[in-house]
Amino acid sequence: MPDPKNEYERLRRERAGLDEQILALVHRRAEMSKKIGAFRHRLKETAASESLREILGALAQSPAGPMSVEASQAVFREIVSACQHIEEQLRVAFVGPEGSDGHQASRKAFGHSAVAVAADSVAAVFDEVERGRAAVGIVPVELSTEGVISTTLDRLVESALKINGEVELPIAHHLMNRTGNPKDVEKIYAHATVLARCRRYIEKHFPNTPVIDVRSTAQAAKFAADDHGAACIATDLALELYGLEIAQSSLDDEPDSKIRFLFVGPTDSPPPGAIKPRSSSPSRTTRVPCTSRSSPSPTAR
Repeated sequence: MPDPKNEYERLRRERAGLDEQILALVHRRAEMSKKIGAFRHRLKETAASESLREILGALAQSPAGPMSVEASQAVFREIVSACQHIEEQLRVAFVGPEGSDGHQASRKAFGHSAVAVAADSVAAVFDEVERGRAAVGIVPVELSTEGVISTTLDRLVESALKINGEVELPIAHHLMNRTGNPKDVEKIYAHATVLARCRRYIEKHFPNTPVIDVRSTAQAAKFAADDHGAACIATDLALELYGLEIAQSSLDDEPDSKIRFLFVGPTDSPPPGAIKPRSSSPSRTTRVPCTSRSSPSPTAR
């Protein structure tokens, strides 16, 4: 029987060798993307939007392994997004500052390599796309707990832009600080809308802790990152952007709530790299939600 320590070291070396092979293949794919982009520019062709859908679809049919289908798709989504960034830089406009729901939806839909363009409002997102400063805009259209967002619907009616895809984002807010220890929390920063969604948790666990209303979740996360005694209520993206730790997860009073976002662009064709493009071009009236509930405006949380 092999010595466990020697076998452990051998397996680690073998894994390191596989990592080198994977990286070499990723670089080869990136080089191929550069060549394809050059040819497409010469031929004046637009980027194909089928690539990512085909890859993710093939992965769903692949033999089962130790990595889940969802995890495999997430890895390939980032690889394809990075290569598309080399092939053709994609600019995506969203509502809110870094760390907002719109920013998180952009990451989920197009990966990390797309250029995220922050806009102050739904109208500003439409302006970015209409003026050609972004290839696609991501706008919130429906909250599962509050209904459709009338501001977005109004802008869709007024604009010549077309709906060409969608993505759904679960709403999950966490208490975060620098240490991940709830005992270190002396004050909490939160956007008013976020705080309203987590009111019961705060009242139960931090009834005497000062809660400070700020203009965005991104600002709350920045304050928490700069102050050892501060915490914020934010989404998963704040972990990456601000180096925070989760002190308590899933604070929302309604834990299963979601936001649906639409992609808007100059044509019905889905933007390159979209993970959930529409396969057809139905009329505008059938492509927006119909409900009696209505939320007057989205929040740049």
